[in-house]
Formats: sequence, structure tokens, C-alpha cells
Amino acid sequence: MTREPGPLGPATVTVAIATMLFIAKLIIAWASGSIGLLSTAIDSGLDMAMSMLVLVGVFLARRPADPDHPYGHGKFESVTGVVEAGVLAAAGVLVAFFGVRRIQNPEPVVLDMWMIVILVITIFVGIERGVRLAQHGETYRSPALSVDSWHYWSDAVTTTVALIGAWFAAGGVLWADGASAIVVGAFLAVGSVHVGWRATADLVDRVPPDLTERVEGAIRSVRDVEGMPQVRVRPAGPDVFVDATVEVPRSLDLERAHRVMDEVEAAVREEVEDADVTVHAEPVAGRESVATTLEVIASRHPAILGVHEVFVDRLGEGGEDVVVDCHVEVDEALTLMEAHEVADSFEAQIKEEVASVVGVRTHIEPVPLHPREGMDVTEEHVELVGVIEAGLEEGPFEGVSQVSLKRVGGALEAVVTVRMPSERSLKDAHEAAERAERSLLEEIEELRRVVIHVEPSSA
Repeated sequence: MTREPGPLGPATVTVAIATMLFIAKLIIAWASGSIGLLSTAIDSGLDMAMSMLVLVGVFLARRPADPDHPYGHGKFESVTGVVEAGVLAAAGVLVAFFGVRRIQNPEPVVLDMWMIVILVITIFVGIERGVRLAQHGETYRSPALSVDSWHYWSDAVTTTVALIGAWFAAGGVLWADGASAIVVGAFLAVGSVHVGWRATADLVDRVPPDLTERVEGAIRSVRDVEGMPQVRVRPAGPDVFVDATVEVPRSLDLERAHRVMDEVEAAVREEVEDADVTVHAEPVAGRESVATTLEVIASRHPAILGVHEVFVDRLGEGGEDVVVDCHVEVDEALTLMEAHEVADSFEAQIKEEVASVVGVRTHIEPVPLHPREGMDVTEEHVELVGVIEAGLEEGPFEGVSQVSLKRVGGALEAVVTVRMPSERSLKDAHEAAERAERSLLEEIEELRRVVIHVEPSSA
């Protein structure tokens, strides 16, 4: 997954601001002689160094995946967080140590107005950086920027503590300067735990509490998803990887099942922007009807080309037992015995898989295994066309739209389009077409096959 280097801008600005804060505080600490102000200058120096580290981590994390890093380089941001935690812990202990030494050997502190003004400005700058970096961290889903925002919030706090300690020390309470340094050191040490916990959680693939729920909700919203036996979410820096196994009805064809997986990917990406989604579909029976189960069984049978006109009749008051009638299509080249054996095996499989089926009746229909090649001969049989039109004058039809004759092999076949009142039911139209087909085949010996298409009169 490739990603635009958006976070690099905020990270670069932050490095520049951290450098200015460090230099300003270092000058004030040297001029005042305050160990507390020196401790907050050290804190700002750490912020500067950590911001540079974050800049490197963000840059590396945005590199695209490669054969050695198939999940990308997002973890580099978390690695920078672990390094930051270690440096903060060490600095906190060191600053607290110097604070204790200053309490044991107090020294006077000088605090002029220009120092106070600059320190107050740095406090507000730290707050501004903390807010901005938190926003950028959420926008770019960058753990490194989010951790860096905490640095600047803590910098504002430690600067405030050091300024108060220096103020009291300049007023004669000399131990306050060392005490402020101890507080700053303790704050840095506690902060290292916070930073380290967040970074380590990402390294060990800890998932935010609501993220998996959001992903599952998005998958559940997709039509034809029967269940989710497994959903795994894996954050890696700014990237989120989702591996999901979804259950789909086994009656779906391959194309529809593939569309379901595409819809799942789209739904997850809509919920979690730019997520890298991998979906595996497993066919399940789910809530399918008896008729659908028959179609699935037929699709698995190597000798059955299709089924149609499936009727399921429920018996008794409870309707728990059912009898099934259906038409089974097989290759017309089969012998009667071979076709009968296909039907028998199909019926046995139905009874084995559907416990409620107590009876199966199949009607075998021969169909061509391969597409037939025919030649249009309508113009050669004008008289026959007239006979067909005359044969359809009686009955529910309002007229004949077209008659086409074709020769397949040595026999003639007719395809006829008729009109029927639009308000008639589909069942009536189908039954009328079947009666007309049988009638034409009985009356016209030349015809081997007749297909009648019924169109509404208003069409």
C-alpha cells in the first residue's frame, strides 16, 4: 500500500519549533542559574531530538511494501516510540538526580522579566504544538505524531513547574529550584511509561477496542453475508490490515460470490479509510430453501445440466415432511437407462442431504450438450408459416408477431412470438404457450420442436 507523505510536513515544522524552544530555554537556564529551568531545557532538547526521530520514523513508515516487508513499513513509527520511551526514562532519572543535588547544595537563582516572558511564550507554543500534533496524528493515523503531541503537552507542564520553582528560588526559597527539577524528572519518567506502552501495544498488534467491532459491523451490512467465522485486524503504524473469512450462500454462482467479496472490501474501506482488506469466502447452506438446496445438489452432479420447475409440497398439518417434483435436464445423447440412473442418484442425494424430503419425483428432459447450429429457412417455407399462424388463431392469443423456422440437422424447428393481453397472469401465459406448442407438434409432422414466446400486447 502506498501512501502520500502528508505527515512529513507537520513533523518537519515541529522539528524547527522544538529547536527554537531548546535554544531559548538553554539561554535562560544559563543566565538564571536555575537547575529547574535547565531541566526543562533538557526536556525541550529531548523533544527536539525525538521530533527528529519521529521525522525519520514517519519517512520510513511511508515507504511502500516490498518482498522483505509485505505488510509495509508502518511499524517504524512504533519503533521510534520505544526509543523515545527509553530516552525519556533515562533523562527523567538524570534530571531528578540533579534536582536532589541542588536541594543538598542550593544556589541563588536570577529571574528577570524577559526570561519570564520568553518562558510563558514557550508554554503557549508547547500547548499549540500538542493540539496540532494530536490532530495530525488522528488525521494521518500516525502513532509517532500522536506520541510527539504528548511531548509538547508535557513540555508546557514542565516549563510551568520549572518557572514556579525558579520564581520561589529567586524570592529566597532556594530548595524550590531543586524540587522543581525533581518534579520535572518524575514527569519525564512517568511519560516514558505512557509513550512506551503505546508504542509497544502497536508493535505487538494490539487492536483499538472499537476497531474490530467497526470492521465487523461493516462486513455484516453486506447483503448475502451469512456469517463471519474469522475477522482479524492488524494495525501497522498508519496502515490497517484486515483479514476476513465470510460465509456466503453456497447457491451463489462464482461471479456473484466474487461481487460479495468486492462489496465487503468496499464496506470495510468506507469504515476504515485505505484499509488493506483480504477476504476469503466460504460457501454455507445458511437459510436456503429446499428448492435452492436441490439446485445446489444438481450443480454438483456431473451428468445433470440443470433443473427447473421445482415444486415443493408440504404434507400434514405441521408441514414438516415434503415431497419434491422437478424437471432434470440431461444430455440428449444418453440412453434411457443411463438417464434413469442419473435421476435415481439425484433423488438419493436429495433424500440424504434434506431430512424433511420423504419423496422425490423427477421428470427427465433431454437437452443438447453443446450449442446447436441451425440455418434460417423461413423464406423457404412460407406455406408452413401460414399453417402455424392459423393454428394459433384459436386460443387466448391476440396475434402472432413473428414466426421463424430453422433447420437443425435434418429437422425443422419453429420459434414463434405471440401477443397476449397484458393483464393476464404469467402462469396463464406459460400454460397457454405449452398447450400451443403441444398442439402444433401434433398437427404439423414436419416440426420436431416448437418454442413460443409470449409478449404483452402493450409491449
